[in-house]
Amino acid sequence: MISASDLSICHKNRQEFVYLSIRYDNRLHYTKVSQIPLIRIYVSAARVMDGYLGHAISIVTLDAVIVWMMPALMSFVIGLLIFRKGKMSLRSCLALFMLIFYLAFVFALTIFERNVSPEAAMKLKLFWSYDYIFNGDKGVFFEVFWNVVLFMPFGFLASFISKSKGKWIVSLSGFLMSLVIELTQLLAHRGVFEYDDIVHNTLGTIIGIALFYFAYKILLSFERKYKIQLI
Repeated sequence: MISASDLSICHKNRQEFVYLSIRYDNRLHYTKVSQIPLIRIYVSAARVMDGYLGHAISIVTLDAVIVWMMPALMSFVIGLLIFRKGKMSLRSCLALFMLIFYLAFVFALTIFERNVSPEAAMKLKLFWSYDYIFNGDKGVFFEVFWNVVLFMPFGFLASFISKSKGKWIVSLSGFLMSLVIELTQLLAHRGVFEYDDIVHNTLGTIIGIALFYFAYKILLSFERKYKIQLI
């Protein structure tokens, strides 16, 4: 299996070439593999995903987790008080805890861990990212991808709390949450205010909602079939 360390990338005459290094007879031999589409996709994806995932993982420290736990535990206690009044299930309390913890992580990732720029930055052209994607910019493609993925857990967990009462409320909450993040980035000079990010975050919320209801229907069918309570 090819690992990232086996691949090297060089540039010549503005063209990118990918080489696979193979060791035998105690010597390194290089084979040009830039014409193999799957390897090119693998290299491009690995480099971009490593940047996004590496940054996300790097902020998950013990101190950060303790800070994120504080609002999550407070929300869990409030949920338990509501649970005792019979207005919230214990599973919803746990989902609320996970939701607040995840939102603390999202705010850290998108705001507090960003460098402060001297001036506010914004991109007000709607769907500008797709112009770059259609021109082959893989970096922008993965930026869009991660902006969608980032809000999928929000849509899933928020739907678990609201159940069938609030599909539109959860969608609107995802939109407003993204708007708050973008406005904070603009006012605090920590990132770029983009309409595209709001659209993609909201899309991620909607996908998360759809995934929840898909899983919910499967679990309900299991409950009816085997007469057990799962949710």
